Parts: sequence; C-alpha cells; structure tokens
Amino acid sequence: MRKPVKHSAPAKAANTAKAAMPAKATTPAKATTPAKATKPAPLAPKPPANLQEEIGKKQPFEIAEQEAYLNILRTCSHAAREFAVLFRDHGLSDPQYNALRIVGSAGDEGIRSETIRERMVGLDSDVTRLVDRLQEARLVVRRRCQNDARCVYVTATPSGRALLKRVQPKADALHREQFGHMSRADLDVLNRLLFSARSRVSSRTRER
Repeated sequence: MRKPVKHSAPAKAANTAKAAMPAKATTPAKATTPAKATKPAPLAPKPPANLQEEIGKKQPFEIAEQEAYLNILRTCSHAAREFAVLFRDHGLSDPQYNALRIVGSAGDEGIRSETIRERMVGLDSDVTRLVDRLQEARLVVRRRCQNDARCVYVTATPSGRALLKRVQPKADALHREQFGHMSRADLDVLNRLLFSARSRVSSRTRER
C-alpha cells in the first residue's frame, strides 16, 4: 500500500494562499443599443409635364390657343436670356448681332439698309439706330450709292468680321445646348408648326 506523499510547508502555504484569493469579478456585457432607423431619401420633385404645371396654374388654360401663345413666349424668354449674356460679353445686343450677321453675310458689296430691315428677326427693330451703334463701334461702314443718294449700303469692317468669327461659333454651340435634346425629326416638326402658326399672324400684321 502506497504511503501518502507529505507536502512541504511552502507548498502547503502556496495552496492555502490560492484558495484564499477572491475570484475575479466578471465584467457585465454591454447592452447593445438598437440601430437608428435611417430616414428614406426625399424623392426628387417631379418635373412639370406642361406649361400649366410649370407656372403653377391651378386651372387649365381656357383655350388651347392661349396655351400655345404662352408656350412660345415662355420658350423664347428662356432661350433669349442666355443669348443676351453671350452677346453682352462681346459688347453687343441680340438685335445688333442679328444686324451684324446680315451685313457680314453680304460680303464686300454690302447690303442696303432697307434689306437689313426686311431680314431682321425682330419686327420692331430700329435699323437706323442699330447701324449707328455698329458704326460707332467701327464694326460697319456706310456708303452712298453713286446713282441714288437716298440709297445707303452697309458693309462690315475687318473688325466686324473678326467679331463675327469669335461670336458665331459660341452662338451655334448655345443653340445646340438649348435644343440638342431634340431629334432632327422633332426639330423639323417644331419648325414647320411654328412657321405655320406664324404665317397667319404675319399676314394679319401686314394687313394692318
């Protein structure tokens, strides 16, 4: 029969000290906070589908002709605003640029003042004053006809032609930016409809 092993005094003291040590306190688990519910992103405003929605009109237009007229005005107002900025940056107004293009397209022979008036887009343009301003800016020159002193020809100067070369590409680019989202077929239809609408109005204007 095996005799029990006697422990030495230091071993007994170590065992006693271990038994006397208090157990380590366990750290309580942190309570998990519930995740905050994320708010859904606000929906983008729905783009207007017609002029009535665009201007916030509560009731439909009384007649379709009125809506068509206001649509033309609204479109022209938006488009003309950007061109006004472009021309102003080059010291011109919209009618002045129109007149300068007409004069520039005539070449060295020039063009009569009456013809400029006929070709202007704006019906109320004061051609005499427009040419005065262009001449003061040294963009055009006037000369009298040899056979008829009442006839005046207007010709673009080298400075006028140089200005046209700078502005015209920018104007063409702006045209494409404004209406480039439309197909060529849609643009053809739009131009045809606008001309058709204008033909009746222009005939009434000539009668008056």
